[in-house]
Amino acid sequence: MNHNYPVFTVANECQDCCKCVRHCPSKAIRVVDGRASVMPELCVACGLCVKICPAGAKRIRDDLSRANYLLNEKERVFLSLAPSWKSYFKGLKCEQLVSAVKKLGFAGVSETALGAELVSAVSGQILNRNNPGLYISSACPAAVDFIRKYLPECTAAITPVLSPLLTHAKMLRQHYGDDIGVVFAGPCAAKKQEADRYPELANVALTFEDIEHWFIRERVFPHRERGKARFVPYSAVEGRVYPLEGGMIETLRERDRDDSKYFITVTGLSNIERTLSCAVSDYNDMQAWLVKAVV
Repeated sequence: MNHNYPVFTVANECQDCCKCVRHCPSKAIRVVDGRASVMPELCVACGLCVKICPAGAKRIRDDLSRANYLLNEKERVFLSLAPSWKSYFKGLKCEQLVSAVKKLGFAGVSETALGAELVSAVSGQILNRNNPGLYISSACPAAVDFIRKYLPECTAAITPVLSPLLTHAKMLRQHYGDDIGVVFAGPCAAKKQEADRYPELANVALTFEDIEHWFIRERVFPHRERGKARFVPYSAVEGRVYPLEGGMIETLRERDRDDSKYFITVTGLSNIERTLSCAVSDYNDMQAWLVKAVV
């Protein structure tokens, strides 16, 4: 097993059913010594194998120890919270979740959606240059990795914009100082890969499950919180719809009603490969296409 990579196999729990091998969209799992092992050089950390493994042998790396170390090392650490927290922490108000997270030692909680709003603004500026062709959003790190590894002919079309996470981390450092720590919390294993690559912006990435385990371990009960803590430095608006299918596109349409631009959301790595492989030449003949590709 390789615990240094965000997705790995617990060898003694793998039952050699090969379900993950059959379903991996990037063919990044090989049977080694009778166990289905993740090949980091091929993997894009989409996390599909974790979802479908019937034995629970595929795991996402637990980075709670790294987050705790950061809290002990830095005077102020902020949590960048993905907007999809609403669907994981059901029934919680933002004030309750923020109060609970602060009890873990964080100086504040900020919405990753603020970074998403900046990404939309910059992406809109790129499209407004009116250069025809294909543009692929850089918002999803797993999709971007997949395109770079398996559709290299489309790599040049990826917009030169940091992802919402990295944009938000950069924004927080500009606002509070570069000496702060930034921890991300969201649903995606690929964000751990992103934090590994850009530690100067995002120090650690956790899953929502990590945060839930942390609450349990520290005996913090979010549903009992009665505090009035708010997101810092301010609340997001349209960036909160990013997790929804077509969410980014809606933010762009709100900013720009130009009918000469075309937008598509493509979900799933297999669909991304099919769409971009078959249609890239057609896109180049049109005015301006922006594709948001997500796993």
